[in-house]
Amino acid sequence: MVEVSGDSGDDDDDGDGSGAGDDDGGTGSVPADDDGAFEDATGAGDDDVGTDGTDDDDGPIPDCAGVPGGDATIDACGVCEGDDSSCLDCAGVPNGPSDLDECGVCDGPGGPCWGCTIEAASNYDPFATIDDGSCTCEPGPAQVVDQAQGSVNAGSGGQTQWQSFTPAISGGLTRIELGVSSPVDGPSPATIDFFVGEGENGPLVGSIEVTLQPVVNQMQSFDLPVAIPMDAREIYSYRLTVPAVTVGFVDLHTGDPYAAGRASFSPDYDLEFRTYVTACQ
Repeated sequence: MVEVSGDSGDDDDDGDGSGAGDDDGGTGSVPADDDGAFEDATGAGDDDVGTDGTDDDDGPIPDCAGVPGGDATIDACGVCEGDDSSCLDCAGVPNGPSDLDECGVCDGPGGPCWGCTIEAASNYDPFATIDDGSCTCEPGPAQVVDQAQGSVNAGSGGQTQWQSFTPAISGGLTRIELGVSSPVDGPSPATIDFFVGEGENGPLVGSIEVTLQPVVNQMQSFDLPVAIPMDAREIYSYRLTVPAVTVGFVDLHTGDPYAAGRASFSPDYDLEFRTYVTACQ
């Protein structure tokens, strides 16, 4: 250890009893530690302690991103450097108490949001947001043709065939005419189903049992006992099903003459059909 002398230059051997010149540690001398820095009586010169009171050997405290001495902070949602958006409630408040009710309204009263959503239907519910299939139509006296495809250049014979169509008038479907014969020798039973959407996978909205007559090159007409409410903003499909087929019995065109729908065989094919609608009262 290196020692330095104070002003007196005396050591304990001078016999004055004061010990002022003691090289073992009087007020005029301080021992240096092993790194060469001199300490005062409090050890303030020791490099093991930083000016901020932290241990220099540990370094600055890392922020939430793991950067020593960084300024990244945790947001109200507990996300490092987040923007308080990951825990917003429906009212935009971080960790707020607001919730969507069953109808999708923030802090709404809840209640029935199921009902008839077709505006043209007799029982249209303006507060309903989810259609429950309850739409009904009390048809008025005026029945008009809505959609029609009358071109024919081929025939088909599948047991199940469908055609999609897009109403231009919102109202109730009351009649459908099909370019069909009987699939067998003599009259044949058949079922006509109506679906929301293109094809047969959407919700079923109506069905009728009919009899196909063995006629040639003419459309057969079928009245619906209960009018089916239809919305001009939707696509619908009818499906024709028969129990057996021995001959081709459905008239169609292969040149895509009806742009607002298609046949089940191909997007370019269209069955021959005509739909009638009436205003719902």
